[in-house]
Amino acid sequence: MTASKRSVFVTFQGQRQKISFYEGTSELAIDRAVRAAFGIAESVTLRFRDTEGDALALCDKLPHELELTAEATELVTAQKMQTRDADTERSPARSEQSPIPAKSATLLEVPGPSPWPIIGNIDRLRAGENLQEALAKVASEYGRFARLKLPNRATFYINTDADVVEELDRRPDDFRKTTPPPATPLGRLRAGAAGKGLFTSGDEEEIWQIAHRILLPAFGLGAIKQYFGRIVEVSDDLIENLRSRKPNESFLVTELMTKMTFEAIGYAGFHSRFHCVNAKETPPFVQAMVDVLEVAMEQTRNLLPDRFHVLQRHKKDAASKVLSDTVDQIISERKGMMQRNEAVPNDMLQIMLTARDRETGQRLPDDNIREQLITFLIAGHETTSGMLSYALYYISKNPLIEQKLIEEVDRVLGRDYSRKPSFADLDELDYTGRILKEALRLNPTAPGFGKVVQRDTVIAGKYSVKKDSIILTLLGSLHRDPRHFGKDPEAFNPDHFLPDAVARRHPHAYHPFGMGIRSCIGSQFALVEAKLVLARMYQQFRLRLSDPSYQLKHIQTLTIKPRDLLMCVTPRQEEKGKQPTSRAVSNDPVRMQREPASAEGSLLILYGSNMGTAQELAQKLLQQASARKISATVAELDSFVDRLPKQTPVVLICSTYNGLPPDNAVKFHAWLKQLAGSDALQGVDFAVLGCGNKQWQATFQQVPRFLFDRLSALGAKPLTPFVGCDADGDFDASAESFCQALWSVMGSRSPAISEGISAASDSEHALSYAVDVVHSAGSDASPLASSRVPLQAEARLCTILEHRELQSAQAERSTRHLEIQIPDGVSYSAGDHVGVLPDNPIALCQSYAQRCGVQLSDAVVIREIGAISGPFPCGIPLSVRELLGQHVDLSGPLTRRELRVLAARCQCPPERSELLRLASAESFPTEVLSQRLTLLDVLLRFASIPCDLATVLSLRPMLRPRYYSISSSPRKLPNRCTITVGVHDYQGPAGQLRAGLCSHYLAERTEGQTLRVIIKDTGSSFRLPPDPKIPVILIGPGTGLAPLRGFVQERAALRSEGTEVGQTLLFFGCRRPDHDYLYREELEAYAQDGTLAGLYVAFSRQPETPKTYVQDLIRQHAQKLWSLLQEGAYVFVCGDAKSMAPAVQQTFAEILTAHGGQSAEQAQETIRSWRSQGRYCEDVWAST
Repeated sequence: MTASKRSVFVTFQGQRQKISFYEGTSELAIDRAVRAAFGIAESVTLRFRDTEGDALALCDKLPHELELTAEATELVTAQKMQTRDADTERSPARSEQSPIPAKSATLLEVPGPSPWPIIGNIDRLRAGENLQEALAKVASEYGRFARLKLPNRATFYINTDADVVEELDRRPDDFRKTTPPPATPLGRLRAGAAGKGLFTSGDEEEIWQIAHRILLPAFGLGAIKQYFGRIVEVSDDLIENLRSRKPNESFLVTELMTKMTFEAIGYAGFHSRFHCVNAKETPPFVQAMVDVLEVAMEQTRNLLPDRFHVLQRHKKDAASKVLSDTVDQIISERKGMMQRNEAVPNDMLQIMLTARDRETGQRLPDDNIREQLITFLIAGHETTSGMLSYALYYISKNPLIEQKLIEEVDRVLGRDYSRKPSFADLDELDYTGRILKEALRLNPTAPGFGKVVQRDTVIAGKYSVKKDSIILTLLGSLHRDPRHFGKDPEAFNPDHFLPDAVARRHPHAYHPFGMGIRSCIGSQFALVEAKLVLARMYQQFRLRLSDPSYQLKHIQTLTIKPRDLLMCVTPRQEEKGKQPTSRAVSNDPVRMQREPASAEGSLLILYGSNMGTAQELAQKLLQQASARKISATVAELDSFVDRLPKQTPVVLICSTYNGLPPDNAVKFHAWLKQLAGSDALQGVDFAVLGCGNKQWQATFQQVPRFLFDRLSALGAKPLTPFVGCDADGDFDASAESFCQALWSVMGSRSPAISEGISAASDSEHALSYAVDVVHSAGSDASPLASSRVPLQAEARLCTILEHRELQSAQAERSTRHLEIQIPDGVSYSAGDHVGVLPDNPIALCQSYAQRCGVQLSDAVVIREIGAISGPFPCGIPLSVRELLGQHVDLSGPLTRRELRVLAARCQCPPERSELLRLASAESFPTEVLSQRLTLLDVLLRFASIPCDLATVLSLRPMLRPRYYSISSSPRKLPNRCTITVGVHDYQGPAGQLRAGLCSHYLAERTEGQTLRVIIKDTGSSFRLPPDPKIPVILIGPGTGLAPLRGFVQERAALRSEGTEVGQTLLFFGCRRPDHDYLYREELEAYAQDGTLAGLYVAFSRQPETPKTYVQDLIRQHAQKLWSLLQEGAYVFVCGDAKSMAPAVQQTFAEILTAHGGQSAEQAQETIRSWRSQGRYCEDVWAST
């Protein structure tokens, strides 16, 4: 298989060169390529930093086209090294030592204590509270590079010098991490349950190399975003635990943090819940891990061989069996789900079970999967729990630091605890992150990292070290070097990690997660988890030491933690409605760019969206801004209540939901409405883009138009005229005209912006993603590769309990009734909606895969290109079938932009011209929109267009849920709900009949299968009146009956409970009574028992009978309806927005004119008034 090619840009002394290499190229080879490009001698030490100032090692895993700066430092001879060691206050110079010194240099003996016969210096390992303290004493006594002798005559070096660390990193062929010796803690774990896990295997072992390549994507930032919701759930358990505690009740910090972090890695990585955070007793698996780690450390310090310590061996064997049995059960359950073709999550376990190594094509063997799981469960919780425990201790000892932390947390997370943190919030928790890094500096939970000398050589320019000896870098001492951390390195100071301080410091002075390719694979996961947990704890509590006089003590197993650290919590008062005041305030994981250096080059994009269209437009605008060198931020409208900026232009993109603002714009809408004063928003520059559909005639663009008019009335200045996009027309053209006008205005504000806009003319042709095929599974692929269903953040897997056809066998159409089991903890109200996430048809996926030159069974990894994140799952291997089937909108309408991008990529001039013609204003509406062309239609028609998965992902939006009104009442079905689905077909190009995506998907599902659903209160006013005595008039032909059936069930249940209920009238319409009279027996029974005071059914296709529609029946019963309207009756209309809803509204206006004596204009004004009061409610949809 061909390795992927990467490039980095290196700048050295003002010159910039492109360095290219293939994946798998060694660090030494890349280093030599850099030196050759600039003519740099081997004797010169090179250091590399990225644009953020962070030091990086050259390796084949660097991001493609990363910008690096190279810095050179002087050669330090043995004589200079001796001089430097005498000067402990020198500035932190960086040096390179030759592997073999010059002949004139004098080799020195490494200082260290004299060894005893047979046992060597093992007595020195017992000279402290723990092993790290014992080794630190040796280092303080004998210098930054010291020697110990072990009983097996092996030599053991202790290093605390950053220059030596740099040399170890620079000479990977001379100093490597190999299989840990049996006598070390890691060696003892390897001999037990951990086996050949990532942390207990050596660089030279093929299984480590394979596992590292397979598992690396599972710990990338894209993958962690996928797990983030689960980490939040576990942090909820922690908050619940702390909130349940009594005043002054002490808890052991390390125990609680261990339970929480163990639960997080188990849930995020393997989707296994151990429920140990709030368990009264330590779960067996957790206790077994503690026992294994304790025995490993105890055995390290034994004077006698292990065979003489029988109790230790028995304890270790019993604990190892618990670990293996538990993990085997997790693996067995997952394999059983795969064999049954059940839904399984995208997580680390799934990657271990299904992914192949991109170089060898091998999968992980079953025994190694067990060992990797045990390794991750041990290492994945140990470091994080220790980091959090030390951070809590230091915060409690430093009140000013605690106050600064609370101020940041309140600003970023807010004081309303109902708001869940988002992944975007973490970027703003800067001080929180610095606290955690400083805690790791003073007390790195992993005490050090070891390297084995591969040949007799010289290190530090003066010390001869022998092959097979071990060099242990002791992190606690390295991190306390006053040369790098000031005159008081013992002081807890988060400012050690301000950007300027980091830039000035030796790049190898801080290594809490190890170094180079052997650095901790889960470090990002640990920091994300710790930052989230620490912030949430201080958002809701104050923590203090149970004993204010407590002095820090340590206990060491595999890692180091505080000993006997007891704390108490005091809840902080919640402030309902007090949302974050920082700019990253959206609960949605919206991506944003950094704040610009000046306001003239920035843009704030706010959206209000229920169904995702406005949010999608906001993301597209963000991408366009990035291409034009404009720093932009995207957030929900509600997150900027009472804080619109006056220096940054604001773009508002919003839809209307049945006359009301979307869920995430309700607060913003209310704030604007109550704001007073013609100059209240003077200085705010804005533009408004509306999303809507003209079939909703009464409310088309109502909310976006209100935003535009109200902002103008309050003194804000419009940058562009109002633009409203119509989904029933050329939506794309309106959106493009708005963007063009916006960029024109932005360009006129600043020459710099104008240059960026001019340079971005080809930006829409750039791809947003790269897609790597990591292996081709072929015919032996697991069935999982084509059947797994990702557990998305909002979606829940629900089982279909009942599925039946509602129309007769003679009917030409189909309407399905589905009853769905509701998951625990989820509830609904009559009038709510269910969002269904469908799968694209397998035949459609196959057509796209074939056009893109891949197999459905291929596994791929998506990578984002550029600064803007998109909606697709990045960093996790998944099959092409899953990617195309469950994530991408493959059948949606083609856009002008797609045609232009395809034209730019097209290699045939005549076909390119034809594509551009189709994209023109003259041809697009008639030849593309009206014909309902899709991307696949064009790709199949124009063979010269090169196409791959990256192109499809860059052009098409994510697959969004389709919403259906719930057709039941929770009073009748508290743990279930029903939906009523019309199965639709539509005409494509040349009259070709095509199936509606979601309705046909639902029609093909059977009882017992699952659906990915979102049960959602859309914030609509389509709700029964709060007083059940108020009469209601229900109007809904066809599947418009769905929510009205729920209303009827609700009022029937109230009546059976003895509640007084007002009259309920139902007007239903269908074609023929013997074909599509939905729920006939049920409705007639409600009419018979009095629940329905009137049941009126119109038939539009009854033979030998005039066509009758619901508005005709309303007209016939006008007098009765007028009487109920005078009593304050509510009207509910559900169905087609284009024809039915306007006709019904006109009929009610006629009733007001005929029986109320109102003019036509007065009647329409009355209905508008009823709408605003919630008395005239519509739940309507666009007809196709």
